[in-house]
Amino acid sequence: MIDWSTVFTSAKPKRGATEAEVAEMVATLGLPMSQAEVDYINSRQPGNPFPPTDPHHATWQPFDPAAWVMPANRPIPPSYLLFVRYSNGGNFQNGDRLFQMWGTGLRNFMLTYLVPQYMPLAVPFAFNGGVMYMFDMRKRSNAEGEYPIICAGAGCLTFDWDESPKVADSFPEVCRGRFTVERLRHGGIVLTAEQWATCRDPKPMLDECEGRHRKLRLFACACARRVWHLIPDKLFREAVELAEQFADVGLRLDKKRKALKEKCEARSASPTWTAATAAATNCLSTDASSAAWNGAWSAAIAEAGTHEGRKWKSARAKQADLIREIFGNPLVPVQIDPVWLKWNNRTVPQIANRIYDQKSFADMPVLTDALEEAGCSNAEILAHCRDEREHVRGCWVLDRLRDEPED
Repeated sequence: MIDWSTVFTSAKPKRGATEAEVAEMVATLGLPMSQAEVDYINSRQPGNPFPPTDPHHATWQPFDPAAWVMPANRPIPPSYLLFVRYSNGGNFQNGDRLFQMWGTGLRNFMLTYLVPQYMPLAVPFAFNGGVMYMFDMRKRSNAEGEYPIICAGAGCLTFDWDESPKVADSFPEVCRGRFTVERLRHGGIVLTAEQWATCRDPKPMLDECEGRHRKLRLFACACARRVWHLIPDKLFREAVELAEQFADVGLRLDKKRKALKEKCEARSASPTWTAATAAATNCLSTDASSAAWNGAWSAAIAEAGTHEGRKWKSARAKQADLIREIFGNPLVPVQIDPVWLKWNNRTVPQIANRIYDQKSFADMPVLTDALEEAGCSNAEILAHCRDEREHVRGCWVLDRLRDEPED
């Protein structure tokens, strides 16, 4: 049994469906088109969209809804039946994933958007802005009664099996997902928790971190610091340092950020402008995502001297390590016990604050000792503190233990 009230981070449920409403949905979903439905669809069909001078004008024919293939003998997933009993429609959200659920009105939803004309045996059940979530019923359900979940453009002209990627293997899985499905529709890659731990490419990792503005900017700064020795000009080093401060205090330094960014950009035509100085300047970008994406790219070019080949891949792999240092594994959240933070008059947060403020990352083992004395036995947290690899501002463990919010 799924407790749907715990699945979503934000929920506006509606009244749950009655057993009569559920039974009607089950009984009618796969029925052949009735004459009334055919007449209704035909009444909504537009005329010939091609002008008389177009060669397609003479060959155009209206489609025939009477010939539509309906999902007969395709049982609705039990998990979806449980959901509509909890909420017959409603708006829900998990991370960046939004759902405008259609409830028991699956057949009406399917016909209103002419889905059988363009994607027969796809049954939509929710919107996400301009995208539909659909049960892919071209094959029988699995042993649990579940179908793959695909996403497709909400306008009928964008229905295309080839451009409608699978989002999940079941209805519960798609509901628990957190990334925006538009990423899949435009060729993006979505990592599993296991792939995240070994990924050597920052691109799909940054996709997962969208919206975490402070950390994204600190990642840009960490990338610039990797090529610190290639930034001889004091002005650009000040840019990185100011960007780190701006990530923490925001608008209080915005005027100073803009002024320094303009000074740096004024050097872009000079012979001293390099990929390293570009990486430093990108740290001051107005948008943190731009700072992260562009700053990392420039820093990798500065380090490798190119944007291809073995040295390039090595530089990008080191940036992937920085993402793990700053964001941890967002696909496997780690819980912090409040008892650890209260122990011994808040000793753990005090040490974490000092390490962060002074950039004294060599003292991470001291934090480890304090955590263990406070009762922490979480292997992932302790291992990260003991890790001798590079620690930077934004370190996910420090952020979780400090007094300031991590994002």
